[in-house]
Amino acid sequence: MPGSNIMAAGAPGVGKTTVLLELLHKVHATNPEKKVLFISAEMNQLDMARYLKRFPHWGQLPILFLSDYTDQNPQAIIESTLKQGWDLVLTDSYTEVNDTVKEECNLTRSKTEKWFLDLMIAQNQGKNKRKVYTTFVTILQLSKGGTFVGSNKLKHMTTAMMELNWKGGENSAQRYMEFSKNRLGQVGQKMFFNFENGVTFDQARYQRDLLNESMLAEERQKLENEEGAFDALFGELKTEAQLAEEEAIADINAQVEA
Repeated sequence: MPGSNIMAAGAPGVGKTTVLLELLHKVHATNPEKKVLFISAEMNQLDMARYLKRFPHWGQLPILFLSDYTDQNPQAIIESTLKQGWDLVLTDSYTEVNDTVKEECNLTRSKTEKWFLDLMIAQNQGKNKRKVYTTFVTILQLSKGGTFVGSNKLKHMTTAMMELNWKGGENSAQRYMEFSKNRLGQVGQKMFFNFENGVTFDQARYQRDLLNESMLAEERQKLENEEGAFDALFGELKTEAQLAEEEAIADINAQVEA
C-alpha cells in the first residue's frame, strides 16, 4: 500500500535480496507508470553483474549503489535521489545504509538513524517532486539472538514485518516468507518459494494451507458447540456421589425426627 513500510528479515542466504528484487521488477513490469528504486549499500556493480547472469531483466531497474559515492556525500546523494519521488523503494540493508552515511559524514549512530527514519517518513507523506506516497521495503540484519537491529522508532513506523526462513533447518530445500506483523493483512501464513525457474511461489500450497486451517477452525468450533450442548443437556444431572450424599442426609434427618 502507498506510504507503508515493510521490513524484511531472515537468515543469511535464504534469498531476501533475490525475492525482493524480483518483486521490484514485477511491480514495474505490471505497472510501468510506477517508479521503483533499489538502494544497495551491500552490493556493488560487480556483485550485481553476477546476479544479472541469472536475472537479466533486473538490468532495467534503477539502482543507487552507495559504493559509487564513498568519496562524496552519501547523505546528500540519498536525499536528492529520494526527492525525485518513487512509488516503491527497496533498501539493502537498513544497517549498511546507516553505517555508510555515519562513517562518510562523521555522524553519530543515533543522529544517522534519526536522519534516515525522518527521510523515510517524509517520503511516506509524499514530500517529493512527484508528490507520491513512497512505500519502503527495507531489508534488516538480524542480531545473533534472532532479533532485528533498530530503534523503537523504526518498530513503531513499521507497517509489516516479513520474515524469510528455511523450513527444516538452514539450507534445506524449502524456503518461505511469513508476516509476523501486518497492519494491512494476514499474519502467520507461510508462502513457500524457490529459485528453480527464476523466483517461483507455491500458490497451490498456500491455498491448500489456508483451506486446511479453515477446516480445522470449523472443526474446533463444532467441538466447542457440541461440548456446550452436552453441558446444557446433562449439566444439571446429579452424580452418584451427590445422590448418595443426599440419601444419607435424608436418612439422618428421618432418624432425628423419629
